[in-house]
Amino acid sequence: MEQILPGAASGGCELVAQVRAAGGIPFVKTNIPQTMMIWQCSNPVFGTTTNPWSANHTSGGFSGGEAALLACDGSAFGFGSDIGGRHVLLLGNIPGQRFLNDLLNDRHQSPRISAGGNKACDPGFEGIKDCKGPMGRSVDDIEPACRVLFGKSERSYECLPLVPYREVTLPPKLKLGYFKSDPLMRASPAIKRAVQESVEALRRQGHECVEFAVPDMLESARIFVALTAADKHRTILTHTGPDDKIHYESALFLLTLGTRLPGDPIFDTIFTNSRGRTVTEYWAESVKLKEYSKLFFKEVRKNTIGMIQLTCADLAPLAFTTSLFNIIDQPAGVAPVTRVDKARDGLTDEWRASRSEVMQNLSISVSTQASVRGSSFTYSKAYEGKKPAYDVAVMHGIPVGV
Repeated sequence: MEQILPGAASGGCELVAQVRAAGGIPFVKTNIPQTMMIWQCSNPVFGTTTNPWSANHTSGGFSGGEAALLACDGSAFGFGSDIGGRHVLLLGNIPGQRFLNDLLNDRHQSPRISAGGNKACDPGFEGIKDCKGPMGRSVDDIEPACRVLFGKSERSYECLPLVPYREVTLPPKLKLGYFKSDPLMRASPAIKRAVQESVEALRRQGHECVEFAVPDMLESARIFVALTAADKHRTILTHTGPDDKIHYESALFLLTLGTRLPGDPIFDTIFTNSRGRTVTEYWAESVKLKEYSKLFFKEVRKNTIGMIQLTCADLAPLAFTTSLFNIIDQPAGVAPVTRVDKARDGLTDEWRASRSEVMQNLSISVSTQASVRGSSFTYSKAYEGKKPAYDVAVMHGIPVGV
């Protein structure tokens, strides 16, 4: 990063120009991680951005600086971009997790907002579309940004649908889908409670909520890794140069591992795909991405769900639950609903017992194992050992969202 900062941009950013034209005053650029493929916010120039609710926890990757600024009421609203989920999501639970600060963000299906003039960390990569969108502390904060920016671009080369912001009247009763399992990381008690409380609140308002089984989420995660690692991560590492590797090496090792972990078929299924690919192999994975998207929406139509609204933001160093929305190229948003409570969110005997039952029956399918316990590797990092990442005493009071 040190070697690219001194260079002046060759042109202005379309998004900034539109904000200024509408009377906005852009006043600061916020911190980002070194390679933009890391679930924390650290680089050798500006250092590490931490969670405003807890200095022991991350503010998340990608747009982590923007999330921290908004959580501190440092700005009316801001903008972020992402390729592994929904920009910087909110909340802030465990080190390496991307669910961060007490704010709201809206990740739009690509493209709704102009990307003209934006500098990419992975120029030329079209396998999974990145996204740009507003970030704020409430829906009222985000709405004016959407009104100003949707469907507007002065760049003739951008294929941006000229669809402005539209007022939509929703029916009084909605059918909403939710899920509480993740292929890599079993949901913590705090996250499960957040989802369940949200479901109960929606039902009290007359909405129908049904639990939705995401089809083959392991395949979704595998496709994400296969496409993003196709050039062996050479492109996103080109700008690191002589920079201190401490700012990205520890987080990127999971993406570049590409080796087998004995006794962990879930982790193995995904990360053995973190390798270079030929053009033919890359195209084949792109076809599989489209096939997965068709499969996903086939299940959505079968359950007559308009859109999956409540997703379990599982406590995991690798938030593949969020990259799912990039794979299917659909909009998503995040909102805080509760806070970690050390009296309510500890690991109970009942929570541990359900995992033990699966461990004793390893003959069941990998997908069933994933829905109950997740990867043994990430489980041990989050919940076991002398200093587990999930520590409700340390996390007490940190916002949790869906």
